[in-house]
Amino acid sequence: MGLGKTTSTIISALETGAKKVLIICPASLKINWQREIENYSDSKILVVEGKKWGSTFKYYIINYDILKNFHSTENVEDDEAYQTIVKENFELAIVDEAHYISNSTAQRTKILNEVLQKIPKVWLLTGTPMTSRPINYYNLLKIVNSPLTLNWKSYVMRYCKGYQFRVGGRKVWNTSGASNLDELRERTKSLVLRRMKTDILDLPEKIVTP
Repeated sequence: MGLGKTTSTIISALETGAKKVLIICPASLKINWQREIENYSDSKILVVEGKKWGSTFKYYIINYDILKNFHSTENVEDDEAYQTIVKENFELAIVDEAHYISNSTAQRTKILNEVLQKIPKVWLLTGTPMTSRPINYYNLLKIVNSPLTLNWKSYVMRYCKGYQFRVGGRKVWNTSGASNLDELRERTKSLVLRRMKTDILDLPEKIVTP
């Protein structure tokens, strides 16, 4: 936190020349994203609220909780309201606090996984890509097309000490462990741009603003 991820990302987005940019973040950070963008660009920004949408903006800032208002994982392709995000043809998606979508069974993760498949460039921002165990990292790696995610079973056995056990008449996987972490770090480093406090020499003191 406080190492300039937002600023770096906005400048990088400008450099890509993307005509439409989708920013997904927690609700509490939407205004901060708007302010930061306005520091570097006079392009039109839409902070999405409720079910209101528009199609004449460059930046669309939306929070995780209302994604369901504009896309559905159900088969509703003929329903305009639930295909809004995909039909906007975004060229770049920025997912802030991306550890929010580490749980692949959560509804917002399912929605976002589908949406991001349709967007050519996807950047994930987080200070904690692996919140507690390697299984949390799997969905983030899958979104950015890491070869490690081509086989879920191989991933959990290699990096999560995964094993099966019986519950009643069915087999269940335990993926709560961790193993071969140095190898996992080495095999994913080409997908990660890491910032550390020691890299930012002129970092100012933190300012806490209620």
